[in-house]
Amino acid sequence: MTNNKRFESLYKTYFSRVYSYFSLCFDPHRAQDLAQQTFLNVWKALARSKMWNGHIENERAWIFRIAVNVKNDELRKKQRRPPTQELIETLSDSQSSQETMVESAQIAAAFAQLSLEDREILLMKNMGLTSREIAEVLRISASAVRSRISGARERFSQILIKKGVEV
Repeated sequence: MTNNKRFESLYKTYFSRVYSYFSLCFDPHRAQDLAQQTFLNVWKALARSKMWNGHIENERAWIFRIAVNVKNDELRKKQRRPPTQELIETLSDSQSSQETMVESAQIAAAFAQLSLEDREILLMKNMGLTSREIAEVLRISASAVRSRISGARERFSQILIKKGVEV
């Protein structure tokens, strides 16, 4: 497979998933920029390591590790937490009823109350990554991932209950 075809295949397979990951924390334009930065980093990493014709053991985990690094760089650059107001506005724009908008805002606010680690692990699980893949991204064991997911879900549920959202 040629360099361009290999990259094109990775891009077609994973771009929408990476974009979705970023869109949960950033406005659509910033999410698009960060997804593109991720794939620029993928291109550079492949070129540096001569992995074009080689096999990447777990492409999805590898690409999401790059995406997590891009997100962390962005957050460090801004020195602030992901903007929950932008997330609430994004959710509000896509909802039709007032009741749904209120509930979406409550869910977004509850999600924002979680620690960065809890949000990150729940986002990756929601994106369809397996515990093993998340373990590769976070560089921890799969059993630790399952434990962290369970704890994060419990904390999220408790926050939602306090906000009066049915779980």
